[in-house]
Amino acid sequence: MQKKIVVVVCCLFIIGCFGDIRKSNTEVKKPVKVGGEIPQDPNDPLYREMAEEVLKIYLRLEDISRPHHVVQVEKVTVETVAGSLTRINFVAAPNCLVSEDPKCEKDLPVDLKCSSETWEQIWLSKVSIKVLCDQV
Repeated sequence: MQKKIVVVVCCLFIIGCFGDIRKSNTEVKKPVKVGGEIPQDPNDPLYREMAEEVLKIYLRLEDISRPHHVVQVEKVTVETVAGSLTRINFVAAPNCLVSEDPKCEKDLPVDLKCSSETWEQIWLSKVSIKVLCDQV
């Protein structure tokens, strides 16, 4: 049976949670559309960094000491709703599956398939993060 865990983290200061990830070298390619999801490039380094930070929060809150990393960002959408709502679907794996560490336990789940929502309200200096990960 798969274990589903939902973690919600609210941050009062964006920089305290993510660092200043709003500063990106990528330019806005489309005008802002209110109320609709706009697909984004999952290969954009900004979204990989966001996924890594969300994964760190998830691992810390779930008391998982084994280091993981984001293997692939699969899908990203951004929606403008009283702020910016960024949804990221990604796959994460334990670090030892990449490096052949003899101390690594191979019997634990290989991957985590995660979905996250980051809702930023910049004018309030507020960020709310939800993440759901399933072991696969």
